[in-house]
Amino acid sequence: MTVTRPLPNHATNDSPLKHEELIHMYEGAMAHLAQARCGTPDEQKRYISTVVQILIHMKEKDPSNEDGTDLPTLYAYMIDRLSIAHCGMGMDPIDEVNWLLQNLKEISRGKKEPPP
Repeated sequence: MTVTRPLPNHATNDSPLKHEELIHMYEGAMAHLAQARCGTPDEQKRYISTVVQILIHMKEKDPSNEDGTDLPTLYAYMIDRLSIAHCGMGMDPIDEVNWLLQNLKEISRGKKEPPP
């Protein structure tokens, strides 16, 4: 006879992130990216690592939206891009991730402003 057991639940908190939490996390990540742009190489790595930790948290806690948007995949993409910047291979990934976070923040607030 085969025994079946439910898969273990390793999540500590199954509740998705609230809009206010998301906006706060986007703002915090963007602030760290701004500091990374101005910092020394060691400071850049530290700030980028902090943003990666924020994105990992968001990826784990933010499920796909009802409209089919797969935010965890976007967060994983941003983590990949920041790994390039972490290796000292340019500022373009930092700028790109900052742009994506800014757009996500605006969408979360319910308004989309035209780019400058």
